[in-house]
Amino acid sequence: MANIKGPGSMKAVELIAVTYPNNVTRDGKSRYLDVQVNAKDPRGPGQTNLHLVTTRSTGPDGKPRISNGAPYSTAQFEAIKEAAGDNVVTLPSGASVYAVKADLMPSSRKSGLVMNTKQLAPSELTIDGEVLDNQFASVAEAKAAKQAEATAVEAPAAEAAVQADAVQADATEPAREDEPALA
Repeated sequence: MANIKGPGSMKAVELIAVTYPNNVTRDGKSRYLDVQVNAKDPRGPGQTNLHLVTTRSTGPDGKPRISNGAPYSTAQFEAIKEAAGDNVVTLPSGASVYAVKADLMPSSRKSGLVMNTKQLAPSELTIDGEVLDNQFASVAEAKAAKQAEATAVEAPAAEAAVQADAVQADATEPAREDEPALA
């Protein structure tokens, strides 16, 4: 899930909300939305997970599953659609993506963050058909940077270990005939 810290960092966050036609509950009272920090928001770059909610579970087949959806009531979803206005994209996959600006708050389910639908505003960032590709690219870039940073930290430690081994090897070599023994 997105890592948003610091004073004021959860106010007026540029978000995208992704939903599919089948994300409505059977009773029609809720809709599951995958809400993400927009990668173009200043809090987006460097995030290795832009989703507000990430839950892990095991499926009936025993395989691990990851879900990024959180339930929002039908009234909340209507407020999101109204705030997004024309800043919505329907993708070939059938997903609808809405861009809004909202304050965030901890989920009552303790599974991440949710948007405060009482504090919605139109997004200042326009989205297009590449919005999810941009999200994936931002996450991939952040993961690559994190991996490069980890490698950069490990390399000096490995070099120091090699040098320590070399010093140890030099100390255990016997004195040569042309060098006086220190014993």
